[in-house]
Amino acid sequence: MAPEAYTLEAAISQWFSGGSPVDTHLAAAKSYGHYQKAKLSWSKNLFVFDP
Repeated sequence: MAPEAYTLEAAISQWFSGGSPVDTHLAAAKSYGHYQKAKLSWSKNLFVFDP
């Protein structure tokens, strides 16, 4: 998958399964961190989240 695809897939899956915006943000960050071997704290800062 392209780097954007797995992150987008995680976010959309979380959102449509009834997840909150916070859960969706976390799912995208976890997915990105997993595939890029990045720390979760860094991955969470990569994606903008404005509640």
